[in-house]
Amino acid sequence: YIHPSDTSLSSARQRLRTAIEQTRQLRQAFTENAYDKYRVILQPVPSSVEEITNGIEQDPVRAMQELAVAKEALRMEKEREKREGLPLQGSGVGGGGGGKGDGMAGAASAKDDFDQFAYYGSGLNLVVLPEHPVEGSAVDFNKFSQRGPTDPMTGQRYEGVTSAAAAAAELVFDRVRRCHVARLDKERGGFAAGAML
Repeated sequence: YIHPSDTSLSSARQRLRTAIEQTRQLRQAFTENAYDKYRVILQPVPSSVEEITNGIEQDPVRAMQELAVAKEALRMEKEREKREGLPLQGSGVGGGGGGKGDGMAGAASAKDDFDQFAYYGSGLNLVVLPEHPVEGSAVDFNKFSQRGPTDPMTGQRYEGVTSAAAAAAELVFDRVRRCHVARLDKERGGFAAGAML
């Protein structure tokens, strides 16, 4: 993490701290925009850079070990998604018909099936579904008056949500639900794609 321009260890730490804070702010802005425009709740962002760095500074060895474990787990999940998705992308699972005129449609459908596996790769693991249980959740639902773009009782869009935004949000929710089902099916020994056909 030391850069040639760093004049001391403290300057290197300050540079990294600035990078962490910039990343945190970008994710915070994205999280707020997702809710403001789509009424999609995402997993919470640390409220300050100190919330991220304090644990590292207090016990850097342990923090590095935990980060290494988390990084490896994420890498393995993404590799798993690629392994399970590539056969679908190549076989055209979900394609319409099979005639010559269906080539583009089949390829697009296969791509959609492939994308269903990109739960971590596409960041879908950050999405909080409207039906997500409140108890035990890291999300403070008291901060949100709505948990989706439409009223679950009436089906009407909430004020300030466009029809395009509502449709996009529901598409994301559908992808997350399909990913959940597919992953559960895979863990139970079934063929993951079967839950998405």
